[in-house]
Amino acid sequence: MNIFSLTGLIIVVSNSLLSLFLFVKGKRRMHNIWVVFCLTVAIWGIGVYKIGMETDYAKAIFWWRLGYFGVIFITVLYTHFIFEFLNIKKKRLLIFLYSVTIFFQILNLTDYFIKDLELVFSGFYYISNPTIFYNLFVIIFFSTVLYAIYKMIQIMKESDGYYKKQLRSFLWATYTGYIGGLFAFMPVYDIFIYPYLNILVGLFPIIIAYASLRHRMFDVAMVFQRGVIFSVLFGIISAFYIIVLVSVESVLPFEKVSSFVSGLITIIAGIYGVPVIEKYFRKLTDRIFFKDKYNYSDTLFSLSQTLNRNIDIKYMFNEIMQKLKIIFKIDKVKFIYIDNRDIKINHQTYFETISLSEELLGSIKDEYIPIMNKTEALERLEELKMEDKKRYKKNKKIFENFFQDKSAYLYVPIYLENKLIAFILLGAKKSGDSYNSEDYKLLRTFSFQAGVAIEKARLFREVRDYSEDLEQKVEERTARIKNLQEEQRLMMHEIAHGLQTPLTILKTELSDLSENKEAKEKVVSIEKSIDRVSKLIYEMLRLAKLEANNNEVKDF
Repeated sequence: MNIFSLTGLIIVVSNSLLSLFLFVKGKRRMHNIWVVFCLTVAIWGIGVYKIGMETDYAKAIFWWRLGYFGVIFITVLYTHFIFEFLNIKKKRLLIFLYSVTIFFQILNLTDYFIKDLELVFSGFYYISNPTIFYNLFVIIFFSTVLYAIYKMIQIMKESDGYYKKQLRSFLWATYTGYIGGLFAFMPVYDIFIYPYLNILVGLFPIIIAYASLRHRMFDVAMVFQRGVIFSVLFGIISAFYIIVLVSVESVLPFEKVSSFVSGLITIIAGIYGVPVIEKYFRKLTDRIFFKDKYNYSDTLFSLSQTLNRNIDIKYMFNEIMQKLKIIFKIDKVKFIYIDNRDIKINHQTYFETISLSEELLGSIKDEYIPIMNKTEALERLEELKMEDKKRYKKNKKIFENFFQDKSAYLYVPIYLENKLIAFILLGAKKSGDSYNSEDYKLLRTFSFQAGVAIEKARLFREVRDYSEDLEQKVEERTARIKNLQEEQRLMMHEIAHGLQTPLTILKTELSDLSENKEAKEKVVSIEKSIDRVSKLIYEMLRLAKLEANNNEVKDF
């Protein structure tokens, strides 16, 4: 096997495994397109593997045509994948490209596409004297790829955050894969550079997988990490068993006994050693795949403690936002609390209020929306556009309000009894890593607890407001009663003084009449009546004075 065949074998293995994994795990149309793309690249790899070892001219032509069966599909499938990823609607262009692909596939069965081969690099046959149709295919092949790259760069300039990083990673993967493909075309045009770089075609899907690990295109980080760890553990256990077996066989002459003893030693060592080794490799691989990893239980406990310790919504979420910035290593966090027809936003150090229309408020409260990022929101809209026009319009208005700030990347709703009461908007991570499934799990658990905490804070606020309102009303009522009592006391004084003065004058006049013997008895009777009225007036004054003294004591 020469190096060219080895590159073909690497291409077959890497693309086949990736396509199989995506076929099982992929859920979106984009994933299905990439599965077919990887299979076509694998077909090219099969052709390269056989071409590098084939010495018969006729068989070599067969393997070249088989290999190009995959190559002809590569460019159209790649472009289709890019259009799907960028959400570009170019249906007519795709129909044209697929039609051209079918045309070249038909030509590939004849001598109009691949006609002549020549022995190169002293070992295998390569295409020579390319036909007109072959040259036309090469032009279309690279023109289409360049157009896809141009669209990616164009959209990347207008993007920010995660989406921009996704495009940048995918762009570099494209450069890598197609540079390798370029070197595979050179010997056809008498540029005899050995196609070592054909191996880059095999690395192309690996780079795409790495981009997906960091930027959540296929969300396989956990699986990839576990695969690496378990592969290492399997290798260590196998090597340990072989070493023990060789050592035991040198001591014990019986093969069955030595195998049993070696297996027993390996099992015991595995029970005590594997957890330690796994823990070490998990920490080691976390630095590569999950730079921002945190302890799930400790983090959740810290957030729960903050929710339980604070009773005021403002202070509660000021502290929560600071913690979320530290946990996820982000700059931007917004807490949005829905209260009647107002949305209150706390953005770092300032508050801002936005009024919502009744229609939008109703849409937000009626439509259940899970945790999702901008990309997932766009995908949801695309699905609803095909399934339910009414819900599509409703969700479009909601997302336009959620993600109107470009710095907002992840939407985290807070529900209570199926009713949206608040939500949090998180920015992109500083490291460029994506929010993985563990982040989603943490935020989902936190949102349930936050819903209860917000309701508790709301009820506390209502009781506090009611208590303050009741206290104010009691003070107002008490002051009013005091005013009435004071008015009553003043009135009694005025009445008493008003009656006492004329009675005093009347009594003085009666004393002059008392000298008349005939009127003396009547005068005495009148004086007694006046004395009784005076006594009554005195009692009124004394009562008013007592009430005044009581009020002074109460005030004191």
